[in-house]
Amino acid sequence: MEALTDERKEALFSEFKDIMTGSLAALYKKTHEEKYSEEYMRRLCRIGFSEAQAKNLFLFEVMILKESRTDILADRQYLYYQAIDPTRVPLPEGDAWHIAHQSFLLSELVKIWDEAEYIWVNRKDMLREETVRDRVHSLTRYGDAKLFLGYLRMYEEKTGTPAHLLHEYAKSEQGLLYIFRWLTEGIDHPYLPEEKRTMQITIRSLGKEKVQVIRIIREISDWKLSLKEAVEIADKQLPYTAPTLVSPKAAEEYRKKLEEIGASFEITETVA
Repeated sequence: MEALTDERKEALFSEFKDIMTGSLAALYKKTHEEKYSEEYMRRLCRIGFSEAQAKNLFLFEVMILKESRTDILADRQYLYYQAIDPTRVPLPEGDAWHIAHQSFLLSELVKIWDEAEYIWVNRKDMLREETVRDRVHSLTRYGDAKLFLGYLRMYEEKTGTPAHLLHEYAKSEQGLLYIFRWLTEGIDHPYLPEEKRTMQITIRSLGKEKVQVIRIIREISDWKLSLKEAVEIADKQLPYTAPTLVSPKAAEEYRKKLEEIGASFEITETVA
């Protein structure tokens, strides 16, 4: 895939920020427009996939996507759809059948799991039939989530994608549901372009190299702090949260330096 410019990444993110990644695969299957595959690839590479791993998963998802589900998933309102009817037994064919037939894309699976969890925790009163109640329960973590976990293992086996990346993908898709369907506050978009990510560093202890920590404090401030001010912070003001935000790449360098000297610290992501 040709490297995307920052402007292209921003345009793709803005256009598709409220749709699930599986919908991008469905839209590509319907139209063959490259913008859908570009955003799919950008997202997976953003959360840790190599380009080869992202392309492999994209091709697999396009291949297994059923014709009967393509239009549903390609609807840009799919994220907001109800996935489970609480008056009917969901997925009555059983877990093994759906895994063997590769019934869903990962986004669809996450949406089913997420809605089962929501109903079980918040609207259990709607599950009036025992068979429906038992099936919904089986789809949740409280019922061992065998479909969800078994499906992830199938994805891992069929695509060779490491389990931790599939879990990161699933977590990111649920993040979209939290933000846009459930309107949960305080959650950053899981697929923000890299250039929009910033990190904040909090230093909690000096470790074994006070001089090095003082230098790092000054570095993070872009050398706006004097040596005297940095020494004052190191001696009397820990834990210290640097007001200057840094890029993920810079944060990783600071992480290495602070770990080397045994300092205690936290690095948290924010949005610029």
